[in-house]
Amino acid sequence: MKKVFNKISIIILLIFGVFAVTGCEKEQENGNNNGKTEIVLPTESKHVKSDETVYVIYNQNNEIDTIKSSHHFSNAGFFKYEVFGKFLETGHLNITNGQAKIEISDNKALVPSLENHDDFFYTLNLDPTQYKNKLPFTLQTTFKLNDNDVTFGALKNATGKVTLNYKFTANTEAHVYYQKNYAAQVQIPIDITTAKIIEANDAMASVLVGTTNTLAYMVMPGETKEIIIKLEVKNFKFNGLQAVYQPLDQMSSIGGMLDFETLGIDQLAALPLGVQQVINGVNLLDTNVNELFIGMGANLTQIKTQFADPSLGQFINVLMGLNFDVFKNDGSYTPEMIAKKEELLAIVTPLEALLAELQVKFNELGVLYNEFNNNYDSYLAVTNQFELKYQYFLSSVAKLQQLKDSVTALSQIDFTNINLIAENRDEIINNLASMDVLLEEIKTIYTNTISAMYFYPDAFEPIAHAMFNVVSKAGEVFGLFVPIKSSLESLSAKIGEGIAGNWFNPMVLEPIGTLKGMLDHQDPTFQQPGIIQTLGLMIMASAATAEQIPKIQELVNMYQVDPLTGMRQIDAIYLGFVQINHSLLLKAEGQNASFYDGISKLAGMKDFVALIPTPLNIELPSFLSDDNQSPFSLQFIITQK
Repeated sequence: MKKVFNKISIIILLIFGVFAVTGCEKEQENGNNNGKTEIVLPTESKHVKSDETVYVIYNQNNEIDTIKSSHHFSNAGFFKYEVFGKFLETGHLNITNGQAKIEISDNKALVPSLENHDDFFYTLNLDPTQYKNKLPFTLQTTFKLNDNDVTFGALKNATGKVTLNYKFTANTEAHVYYQKNYAAQVQIPIDITTAKIIEANDAMASVLVGTTNTLAYMVMPGETKEIIIKLEVKNFKFNGLQAVYQPLDQMSSIGGMLDFETLGIDQLAALPLGVQQVINGVNLLDTNVNELFIGMGANLTQIKTQFADPSLGQFINVLMGLNFDVFKNDGSYTPEMIAKKEELLAIVTPLEALLAELQVKFNELGVLYNEFNNNYDSYLAVTNQFELKYQYFLSSVAKLQQLKDSVTALSQIDFTNINLIAENRDEIINNLASMDVLLEEIKTIYTNTISAMYFYPDAFEPIAHAMFNVVSKAGEVFGLFVPIKSSLESLSAKIGEGIAGNWFNPMVLEPIGTLKGMLDHQDPTFQQPGIIQTLGLMIMASAATAEQIPKIQELVNMYQVDPLTGMRQIDAIYLGFVQINHSLLLKAEGQNASFYDGISKLAGMKDFVALIPTPLNIELPSFLSDDNQSPFSLQFIITQK
């Protein structure tokens, strides 16, 4: 963006030109050369760049009275310089060559130069009707004297309470370049010998020089600003408002505000790795505790279903219904084989003890299962609740990944280059806004998770014990099937040996044979298996229960106090959730800010970046006409008369 020229000598000449126009234009119009030889005008035209200053004078009725443009350029030659625009017929002045009249025709001014000059100056009188709606700002002015609306002229020598009200509004009809880049510097001089300032709270500055207190205001590009000044006056002397509309070099100003350490930009390159470390920490916690949360509801359902099948109880009733009394009676044996009774009793007696133990343990399992089943719905509600909370915690990984993506995208931008920031303004703001939202979501997730997991150990302890009691008791029941099966196999073999050796009285051969058939029967379809085949199937099926026991035992063990640390493992897991959040809240060694603070500070840059104007990528346009070359500089001087 081009800077505004501020050469004192040029301004003095331009101002002189504006006030000299009235006299000199008459001299030009009358062709008065003061007796000098008629001048020779150039015939060749030329179009050049110039410094452009537009003077706007408002009258007492708040209407634009005159608009004049003053121009300056260097190294003038013998040419008629072309300027395009909407001009009045009179009121123009060739300041450098006062004898060379400015020609106006067909929306074009021709300004002759009679000789070479290092600096060439002239003023043009513009048609206010064509330009008053093209200024960067519109100005509305109202004055009150003792709460009554008055004109500017009525303030002269006034006494009482005065309110000055100036409203500057960004002009949407002005060229977009002026709308985006031009600011208004407003000065309102107050003669303190005739006025006391009661209210001027929004003034940027108040400068007292002699008896004049000048109030200064700034209206930013595209802004609407109302200036209200309240005075108590006596014989009021007031010269009105003075304002300058000129480019505001926002890029330089904003670039000067870039403090990399304060904004945290200097650590931006390292931030993606920092986010990844947080992701790794969450994944590590997930690896260690996943089984505590995921699938617990399924485990409860499996236990409920597994022991709800009545076939187990029916089969145990079959086992309990086996009668081995025939082997205890002497009359069941032939006289010569009575000694074989002891061989059979050696099997039957411990077998009956095993079956009695099986009945006791199965009854205990029934009590435990009924209690478990009665509480199943409440257990399931608890496990499902914490599983959802745990999955909610894991959702932070996806948000952290999105955060990393935004940070990575930002780390690719050179924040030392303000123009590069401006070019990528929308992308930067979107990423910063995304970071801001994600950070709040992540903080909410961790805060809520910690609050929920605080109750997890106590809420889950009775469930863990209930699961362990049922499964371990079932393990005891199924564990008896192995020796019972072995005993029944031995008994069946011994019965077979006895039948072959004629041990038994013929009167008992039928029931003994029936018993052996019940024990030995094999059904390939498994629809009607024998007792020994059924026991084999039960033992195979119980393998899954056997696998459950150590895992549930580990869960129960987590509630035991570690003598070294004085705390339970289950509590350490809760503290793991706390530690993740705690680490993000506190500054790490050698860091200027915590993870949360660092992200928040960077996200706060979006308000700063939003101040950066979007580059228009167009040259400064001439106020007079787009047909003119882009001026070296352009400013507007606004006064009241």
